[in-house]
Amino acid sequence: MQTYLTTGNVSFAARPAAVRGIARKAEAAIGEVVGRRTEVFVRTVDELLALQALDPFRVAPLTVEHERIVAFLDHEPAVTLPIPKKAGYAKFKNPASRFAIVGVFVAQTAGGVRVAVTGAGANGVFRVKAMEEALSKSWSPDAIKDMSVPAGDLQTDLHASAEYRAHLVSVMALRAVAAAQ
Repeated sequence: MQTYLTTGNVSFAARPAAVRGIARKAEAAIGEVVGRRTEVFVRTVDELLALQALDPFRVAPLTVEHERIVAFLDHEPAVTLPIPKKAGYAKFKNPASRFAIVGVFVAQTAGGVRVAVTGAGANGVFRVKAMEEALSKSWSPDAIKDMSVPAGDLQTDLHASAEYRAHLVSVMALRAVAAAQ
């Protein structure tokens, strides 16, 4: 058995018949250690290869500076997300963890434009509707170059103040739109 960084992913070899039992034992062990129930599910190599072949991100090819964050579910999601016509992501990363101090994802879909921010909000991920409206009229960094978000609802911690995060949202949004393909 081997883990991958601190992602929570574990790779191991097992007989197919033992997989479900291994997942349940892992759930029990994790629950005992962390004090709450955590779902564990297993993907086979063939399932991972089939998912990779689907590649829903092919519309936004990545360069060396980009990364992908992929989340697996153990069931079919209740909603489906449209494949964007254009999409881009930019993040200002913590140099130690590489997690986003602020990350901005922009997407132009058949259902409209979306601008989502992670790492900055005191209550998690949030959308910037004013930027969405501006980009709906003109998909260009110029459309949002003078826009900002208020610092009042953003978090402050040892990595960045709310005011700095507000600045980073604007900068990362500009970069995400410029990078969108």
